[in-house]
Amino acid sequence: MKTIIIVSGHCGTTMKAARMLAEKLGGADIFDTKDDNASFDFSSYDNFVFGSNMRMFMLNGRFKKWAGKLKKQYKSKNVYGYLIGCMETNDKALAKLSNKLPGNKGVVYAWGEFVTEGVSGQTAGMYENMKKDSLEKGKDLPHIREEELEKLAQLICNISRHLP
Repeated sequence: MKTIIIVSGHCGTTMKAARMLAEKLGGADIFDTKDDNASFDFSSYDNFVFGSNMRMFMLNGRFKKWAGKLKKQYKSKNVYGYLIGCMETNDKALAKLSNKLPGNKGVVYAWGEFVTEGVSGQTAGMYENMKKDSLEKGKDLPHIREEELEKLAQLICNISRHLP
């Protein structure tokens, strides 16, 4: 079964997770919504995996756009999702992701990293304060949780194996 990972991120962590997931799946095509290629042909894919980052408890706007735009194409396919963010597990954000992907077979929260490149204003200051606070308290800095991507890869492979 052919898999496409549709990535909507800002600073590269969501794409990094997509590459990790593609490797765990033994291969998958990756489509970056930053390219906004309206002529890309999604019709040959059986599995659609949407990856979105989260900032300030908001899903990526391009994710929302492409999830809506492709709804007819993935309606009869297997749909999954992963969420990237630097906050501890956020069930509310994960529910938002799941709700934007009706009929999904599973979504995971894969954490992320404190990336301040391309971030400005209050958000950049907040990230720097969170990073500083974590280090002062001796906490590990957020990182992509490979075990969550592994769970998603296993789910995709198991469901794909049991379909005609």
